[in-house]
Amino acid sequence: MHIKTIELCGFKSYKDRLTTEPFSPKINVVVGANGSGKSNFFHAIRFLLNDVTQMRAEERQQLLHEGSGHAVPTAYVEVVFDNSDGRFPIDKDEVRLRRTISKSKDEYHLDKKPINKSEVGNLLESAGFSRANPYYIVQQGKIMHMSHMRDSERLSLLKEIGGTGVYEERRKESLKVMSETETRRHQIEEMMSVIEAKLGELDGERKELAEYMVLDKQRRCLEYSLADAELSACRADLSKVQTEQQAARMAAGVLNDDCAKAAADLAALDAEAEAAASEAHELRRAAGTLGKRRDAAAEGAAAAEAEASDLERTLAQRQARATRAAGDADTLAAQIKEAQAKLEQARAAASTAEAAERSLRSDVEAAELRLQALCAKQGRSKAFGSARERDAWVQKEVSQLEGTIDQESARAAVLANEVRERNEELNALAQSIGDRDGGVRTAEEAATACEKRLAEIRLERDKLQNSRKEVWRSEAELRAKVDTLQGELRKRKMQLDNAVARDISRGLAGLERVVSEHAVVGVYGRLIDLIDCPPQLSTAVEVTAGNSLFHVVVESDDVALRCTELLNRTKAGRVTFMPLNTLQPKDMSYPTGYGTDVVALAKKVKCDARFDKAVQQVFGKVVLCRNVDLATSVAHVGAFDCVTMDGIQVSKRGAMTGGYHEPGSSRLDHMKAIRAASSELAEAQASLAAREAELVDVDARINALSADLHKEEISRQHQRSTVTSVREELKQSRRTQGALQKELDALEREAAAAGAEVAKLRAQVTLMRSELGTALQSNLSAGERGDVASLPTRIDTLKEQLKAARATAAAKASARSGLESLLADDLVKRRDELQEEEGAGDLAADNAALEGRRAEAAAARKSRDTLVTELHAVEKRLEGAAARLADVNKRRGALVDAEGKRGRAEASGAGSLEVLASRRSAFLAREADLQRRIRELGSLPADAFEKYAGKKKSALLKQLDKVTADLTKFGSVNRKALDQYTSFTEQREELGHRKTELDKSEAKIRELIAALDMRKDEAIERTFKGVAKHFRDVFSELVPSGKGELVMQKRLGGTGAAAGGAGDDDEGGSGGGAGGSGSGTAGKYSGVKVRISFTKGGETMSLKQLSGGQRTLVAMSLIFAIQRCDPAPFYLFDEIDAALDPQYRTTVAQMLRRQADDKRSPAQFIVTTFHPQIVIEADNLMGVGHTNRVSRVFTIARDEALAFLQAPEDAADEQRAGPSGAAAGARGGGSGGAQGGGGGGDEKDEGEEEGSEEEEAEGRGRRGGKGKGGAAAAAAAKSSGAKGGGGAKGKGAKAAAGGGRRKRGRADEGQEEEEDA
Repeated sequence: MHIKTIELCGFKSYKDRLTTEPFSPKINVVVGANGSGKSNFFHAIRFLLNDVTQMRAEERQQLLHEGSGHAVPTAYVEVVFDNSDGRFPIDKDEVRLRRTISKSKDEYHLDKKPINKSEVGNLLESAGFSRANPYYIVQQGKIMHMSHMRDSERLSLLKEIGGTGVYEERRKESLKVMSETETRRHQIEEMMSVIEAKLGELDGERKELAEYMVLDKQRRCLEYSLADAELSACRADLSKVQTEQQAARMAAGVLNDDCAKAAADLAALDAEAEAAASEAHELRRAAGTLGKRRDAAAEGAAAAEAEASDLERTLAQRQARATRAAGDADTLAAQIKEAQAKLEQARAAASTAEAAERSLRSDVEAAELRLQALCAKQGRSKAFGSARERDAWVQKEVSQLEGTIDQESARAAVLANEVRERNEELNALAQSIGDRDGGVRTAEEAATACEKRLAEIRLERDKLQNSRKEVWRSEAELRAKVDTLQGELRKRKMQLDNAVARDISRGLAGLERVVSEHAVVGVYGRLIDLIDCPPQLSTAVEVTAGNSLFHVVVESDDVALRCTELLNRTKAGRVTFMPLNTLQPKDMSYPTGYGTDVVALAKKVKCDARFDKAVQQVFGKVVLCRNVDLATSVAHVGAFDCVTMDGIQVSKRGAMTGGYHEPGSSRLDHMKAIRAASSELAEAQASLAAREAELVDVDARINALSADLHKEEISRQHQRSTVTSVREELKQSRRTQGALQKELDALEREAAAAGAEVAKLRAQVTLMRSELGTALQSNLSAGERGDVASLPTRIDTLKEQLKAARATAAAKASARSGLESLLADDLVKRRDELQEEEGAGDLAADNAALEGRRAEAAAARKSRDTLVTELHAVEKRLEGAAARLADVNKRRGALVDAEGKRGRAEASGAGSLEVLASRRSAFLAREADLQRRIRELGSLPADAFEKYAGKKKSALLKQLDKVTADLTKFGSVNRKALDQYTSFTEQREELGHRKTELDKSEAKIRELIAALDMRKDEAIERTFKGVAKHFRDVFSELVPSGKGELVMQKRLGGTGAAAGGAGDDDEGGSGGGAGGSGSGTAGKYSGVKVRISFTKGGETMSLKQLSGGQRTLVAMSLIFAIQRCDPAPFYLFDEIDAALDPQYRTTVAQMLRRQADDKRSPAQFIVTTFHPQIVIEADNLMGVGHTNRVSRVFTIARDEALAFLQAPEDAADEQRAGPSGAAAGARGGGSGGAQGGGGGGDEKDEGEEEGSEEEEAEGRGRRGGKGKGGAAAAAAAKSSGAKGGGGAKGKGAKAAAGGGRRKRGRADEGQEEEEDA
């Protein structure tokens, strides 16, 4: 597994989204100038993989980019892993792990799916990234820190790698438990000592108690004998009082029976009186209602008759107007027919006159044309020089005339065509007028039929509406009755609820609600709802069942459980259920020796066969007895409880319960009344439902008729509108016919004129053509001269004839126009007005309305007569009800008087019973007191009942006084001494057992601590052996001629000194234990010492004897050794070769190459460096740039990387070849570095923070030159490197230090200073 690519966005100096090129699975080197963002790049990887902790908001804010431009709200780092070897337990060859942060969130995503931090840690742990060994990432300063570790710190490091923290935690927990155990053991010992002291005190008190108990037993025997004798006398007196009480009770029973019978009779009379009063009230109300209905029916009949009379008068007037309009229409039709015939004759005469006029006009024009032609011919001899010139001119004139003829002929043809079209239109219009005339008659017939149907529908609807009014009245009466019955039922239910305890009533109401809401099946109801009994047994049944009457019978216990859950959920109260599947009443053998005087009460209770179990459960163990004496004798047998019909209960255990029962408070009577009211209400509701159904049916029929009526109204309106529209169209057609006729006449005249013009032009052409080819003569021929002489006279004659013909045509045209005006403006308009007047009157609708009003009046009269009859019947019934009510009141008065007499007798007997009851109560109280005193004496010896039998009371009292005096000598004896002694003894034994268990527990804890110490020692030794072996191997690889080893230092017993050597720490002493608690293993090892030799056979040195570069090499060897103990798939090194000498950098690079190429365990390396040795070995090179405080990562060639790293070396060479002051400063710096023992250019200050990219030239000079030339080196660095760019900057300090490495530092983590690369 290795890293393929890395993607960053918004993280520290990486503002924009950045995705690196693919990394090599072997060695990858990242180079870049100080401040460019290399450490931020490594910090991003560490932030994702090695920093899986919860961060505060301000810590997350420091990781967000804060450069120029807009602030970055979020940042993320994503690493893409190659998982082809399956190190991640994910079935993918490529795994993406992303961490996103903002001010308010910090979350991980694995392959774009959210994942929590613990899962990320487990995932990395499974892939080989151990939490105990985070050294697969080595950041800046880590090498320096490890090079300055004390021996004890190296031991702590090995413990961390070996995972001994678990053992330490468990050891601390075990010690804590052992301390708590010791505390509890001391507490037990203190309690045991207190108990021992208390047992000593109780031993004396126990002996004194034994003597006291002997005397106390004798006292109790004497007191028992005295109390027993007094109890026997009391019982004898009590028996005598009970006998007297029984006789008085029998007398009172007779009176009670009479009173009960009288009360029942009185209740029956009250019910009868109430029924009679109710009937009278209902009859009075019905009479009032019938009277109002009668008056309303009379008023309705009068109104309907008045409306019918008005309609008759209106209809007669309309019919008269219609008759007159029909006669006028016939006369007008004859006049129109006559006018149309005269108009046709006038049109024919006008046409003949116009034809004669046109003929004469043509003759005049022909004569004038002939005369003009002869005159023109006579003058041509003077106009033309030759016949040819004349012929040419004639040809030209003929051509023009022929063109004119063509135009006029065309116009005449067009006019003839238009005349033909107008004739066709007139013929079609005449046909259409005939059709529309027929359509008007058809539409009028359809409208008349529609009005007839409307009248029929209105009549049927009115009948149904009258019927609906009757149904409404009946429904209102039934609804009022239902409301009355519902009120009565509510009253009865309220009386029943008042007779039941409030919690029972509340629970039953809640059960009814939840059963209805949740549709629970199998709930049959209360027991009182399911049973019935004869009226005389109601009291016995009720007192026997008690509240069991309101137990709810259900099908099974599952139903009961379901109902109980619903009641609990809704907090609706409590209910007792009787599941039929769990009731198992016993088969009882009832007594048979008493005949009908003793019967099983369950047999008198009626119910459905399904509920026999429930009835047997409640009433099965009770028998009904005729009287109290019989009940007492039966109950003494001990098998059954008994009850009388009066409700007196006698228990088989001897108790008797009884008393007065209010007749009107019986719950069973209330239930019977509820059933009767429910039955009557159901009947009334059924009748109401039937009326409502009937009303719905009537409403539906009325709605249907209303819909039909609406449709017929629409149809009638449509027919009427059709008649109107057809008539209007007929009028328009006739107007159009007249206009077309006028247009036709004009077209015919114009066509005749056009024909005459064509004939005239053709005659002129004929004359001119006749002149062609003739000789040009100055004089006319004899015939022509004769025509010239005769033509004027003929023209005058023709004009006179034309004038007479024109006058005749005008007269004929005037006559025609007069007839047309008479027909169109007078006769036709009058006909249309008559038709409209005829259509405006809706006689059929009026007839239908009249029939409806007559039917309504007849129905109202019939209803009035019926209501009068019903009212008489109700008044008779009301008189009968009043008579019955008076009779009932009379009988009730007699019963009340008899009840008063019985009441006085009963009061006297009650007084006697009270006296006897008082005496009996006193004896019973005395008996109970004596029995209580006997019980308080407690258990007595067996001879106590015979020892003092037969002795006198005085002797017993004397002996009791003597024993009491002896008891007073003991004073306040501790009567609980024996119990206390036993209790404390048991406590002492229990504490002893607990102390033994605590001792065993402490021994086991000590064994556990020893085992933990042993396992921790094994882990430390195992880790130390592995690290020590790899340390030797790694150091020998890095320094082939050297030798390095790790030495474990053990403590001497309790002194804290290290064994096996000098006992001193590499950095000035061990400083105590290696992070332990000071006991156990913590005192066994004091630290891990490092011994190094850089030459074969050379002196072995400790770490504090080495220079800074040598210490760095040792620290790197230790890191590589740790990594080999727990290999990771890849490693990240941030400038680990910064403080190494060149030859060691080469060996480190070669070792990285061997590790990357290892076939068994290859590893990927991502390294930053400023030196060429690792660059030469790199498989992939990347550069980091920095612009405007934004970093970027790019691929770089090896030559470019080496040139970038060589630039500072070249600048250093130029610096050394420069001014002498600078050279001196450099030499001084080198000398100072040598004398400083590694404190110069080869070593970073220990106080610097990790991961910084910030450096100033002066600071490098000061750190590089701690010897004599430090200040000169700083000045040289400032003068030569401050202005020379990033490559030369700082080189002076490097030369001054003499160590050949670049120093870096930062003041605040995450804040970098820009430097020019």
